[in-house]
Amino acid sequence: MKEEMKIPPLEKIYPILSMAFCVIMVLSNIISAKMVVLPFFGFSIPAKLITYPLTFLLSDLVTEFFGARKVKFMVYNVLRMSIASFSMIELALWLPPDASESQNAFQAVLGLSGLLIFSSLTAYTIAQLADIQLYTLIKMEEHNQLLSKIYH
Repeated sequence: MKEEMKIPPLEKIYPILSMAFCVIMVLSNIISAKMVVLPFFGFSIPAKLITYPLTFLLSDLVTEFFGARKVKFMVYNVLRMSIASFSMIELALWLPPDASESQNAFQAVLGLSGLLIFSSLTAYTIAQLADIQLYTLIKMEEHNQLLSKIYH
C-alpha cells in the first residue's frame, strides 16, 4: 500500500495565497478600464485601485511565511498570467464579430491600449519587487535589533 505524503499545514496555504494573488491581480487589470467616483472626495479613480492594494498584503504574507524566493516566483507567474489574459482578450477583439454592436461593447469594456497594458505591468513588476526587497530589509533589521537586545 502506498504511503501518503503529509504536507505541512503551512505549505498548503501557499497555493491558496498564490491563486488569490493571481486572481486579484488579473481581475484588477481587467477592471482598470472602469472609472469610479470616490464618495466624499468627488474625483474618479480606476476601479483597479480598490482591489490592487490587496496584492501587497498577500505578497507580504507570502514573504513573511515563505521567503522572498517564493514570492518572487509568485509575482513573475502573475506577470505571465496577466500577459496571457491580455493576449487572449486582444485575440478575442481581433476575431470577426457576429454583430457590430457586440464588438463595440466588447471593445469598450475590455479594449485597453497597448501602452496602458505595458505601463500597468511594468509598474506592477517594479512595485512588487520593491515591496519584496523593502519588506525583507525591514524584517532583517528587526531581527538584527532583536538579536542585539538579546546578546547585549
